[in-house]
Amino acid sequence: MFPEDLDLLHIPKRSRLYCLEPIAVATPYVEGLISYICRLAEAHCVSPGVLIKQEILPCFRKSYSISGNIAYRVQDDGATVSISSFRTPQYRKNLNEYGLLAWQYLEGLKPLTLREDLQALVIPPDANKILQDHTGKTLIREFRAWCPDCFQAWLVDEHPLYEPLFWSVAAVTICPFHYKPLQSRCPYCDKIQRPFSARMYVARCSQCSAWLNIYKKDTSKIELAVATEAEGHLRVVRQVLEAFKLWNHLSATH
Repeated sequence: MFPEDLDLLHIPKRSRLYCLEPIAVATPYVEGLISYICRLAEAHCVSPGVLIKQEILPCFRKSYSISGNIAYRVQDDGATVSISSFRTPQYRKNLNEYGLLAWQYLEGLKPLTLREDLQALVIPPDANKILQDHTGKTLIREFRAWCPDCFQAWLVDEHPLYEPLFWSVAAVTICPFHYKPLQSRCPYCDKIQRPFSARMYVARCSQCSAWLNIYKKDTSKIELAVATEAEGHLRVVRQVLEAFKLWNHLSATH
């Protein structure tokens, strides 16, 4: 190759972080944003808290600043610099629901990973009405929930471990694959899990780091009630999954 030919080479843009592919995008079983951040952090051998503090938020602040409930965006195309402003999203406690935190992390992650499909990892702003139309129930749950059998099956099959977005929906109380109640307490330390923590890992307790692929020995009254009325709870889960299909369709048409 001659030196003058070097100008003809096209070198694709490189991402600062791994261009990690989200799991099950465009399906009702899509990965949640919390799960994605945890997997991305683990891939870089750091905690989610370190990833957010040292990479995601600094990247976000390169383009955005927030004052009260107004966000300002600076766009520099090399020739001109423009500034736009808009109201920030409402604050939501669970990062898997679109809100102020989810928006900041998504906007920080996109340029770092060069991925354009990360918006699918959060429950959209209008989802509450859609879900209520389907199930008559509220949207997001306050604590983390999971299916131990799903984690165990993925471990055995060497499938990437992740936490589906629909596990964050309060109406989802039972696994549609294993017909068992979702769990919300660690089988070892018995602690309830917050939706997200700075030292969280997929499929592990955020308190004691134990694997969450087994069930607690004692069954709570709520879990017993879910197991007793499994068919009714499964019907609600199927309605939620149908709502997820609708969200996918709406996002694909915009």
